[in-house]
Amino acid sequence: MGFDQQGAVVLRVLRVLRNESGRWDVFENDFEKPLASFVDRQDASDYANKLCATKEGSAILMLDESTPVPPHFELLQPHRSRN
Repeated sequence: MGFDQQGAVVLRVLRVLRNESGRWDVFENDFEKPLASFVDRQDASDYANKLCATKEGSAILMLDESTPVPPHFELLQPHRSRN
């Protein structure tokens, strides 16, 4: 759980970020596997916006080259096994 810029409780965070192969992945909360993966940034953004509209308390965190990385970014990364 977190808070948005207006102080409302956020129950679901949809993260959109570019993966190692250059595709745009959409993750929910801290799940390891993306819900979906897209070639185009806009398609990923549109998908995340549609999901966000389905549940009150949702927020989107869009991370790309033009977005400064927040200091707590590591906490938002999906958990990956280190094998």
